[in-house]
Amino acid sequence: MRAVNSERIFDDNLQLILSQLNNEGGYDLVIGIPFFRESPHLPELLQLVDKILCKLIGKRYLIVCAGDQYCNETLSTIQGLQLENPHMEYLMPAEISGRGMSIRTFLEIANVMEADLIVFSANMEAEQGIGINEVWLEQLLSPISGNYDMAFGSMPQHFGLNSSAPYFTLPILESIYGIRISSASGGVYTFDHSFVEELAEEAKFWSGFIDGYGFDIWSITRALVWDKRICE
Repeated sequence: MRAVNSERIFDDNLQLILSQLNNEGGYDLVIGIPFFRESPHLPELLQLVDKILCKLIGKRYLIVCAGDQYCNETLSTIQGLQLENPHMEYLMPAEISGRGMSIRTFLEIANVMEADLIVFSANMEAEQGIGINEVWLEQLLSPISGNYDMAFGSMPQHFGLNSSAPYFTLPILESIYGIRISSASGGVYTFDHSFVEELAEEAKFWSGFIDGYGFDIWSITRALVWDKRICE
């Protein structure tokens, strides 16, 4: 599909999403989780994140889940959850279905809310063995509350799923930008609002690159090109 058509569909779908937002009082942090057909652990993750957020006082949170076109069953399941924090869920149209476009909607929602953004992986606890608790979440959020524009989580990776990263992608990042990181595709990121605003504006010019799985490298390289302060 031509980029101009995908952008039109994205814009129309975004307006529908934004019309469903209840922004009374506003939010300080948007928690965005893209999900797919292979996301059976998402309900458990949402319930765990919801409990953790209830322990963190002083901020207003909005949980947003965006799935691809085949996720009707998962969507119905998570819509039935009784969470303490506000949440919304939706599926992306077939023409723009994909992880990158889902994350773009999170950027736009956080931009409208003037909020920070954190992006999670739907299966991260089940597949990567992360001990998710309030301390872990606070450590992930503290950089953007201080001197950093972006922080990304260092996640255990199955070598067979991303075997090119340590020998190709990561050395190129280091040789060009002078930054050494352990993973560029962990799927967990935090962005402060000023960076959210810039990424949301820039993303429309990169839709063909980030619509699938290109968002990770794109967001890191945008931060480096724009001299943002980032940490792992």
